[in-house]
Amino acid sequence: MNTLDTAVAEEFDRERTYWHEVLKKVVSTVKFLTSRGLALRGKTEQFGSAENGNFLGCLELLSEYDPFLAAHVQRYGNAGSGVTSYMSSTTYEEFVELMAER
Repeated sequence: MNTLDTAVAEEFDRERTYWHEVLKKVVSTVKFLTSRGLALRGKTEQFGSAENGNFLGCLELLSEYDPFLAAHVQRYGNAGSGVTSYMSSTTYEEFVELMAER
């Protein structure tokens, strides 16, 4: 492998690890809330809003103690549609469906 191939492979591994960590936190939050029968959605999908629901509220709380999650929320939290963050209602609804199938 040449240095360019090595650099690309290393960047791919970093990205894969990053998003894997995000998804672990998102799935854990969805599992926690749904196992208790709690609603996930709020009136808004904005971090920092008092009406953003249990899912985003839990992620906000966790981000106070998890620097990785805090950085992710800062970077992607209110980025809007079309930006992958794995913190939208579309994502958690898909996870709920997948969990229900199992």
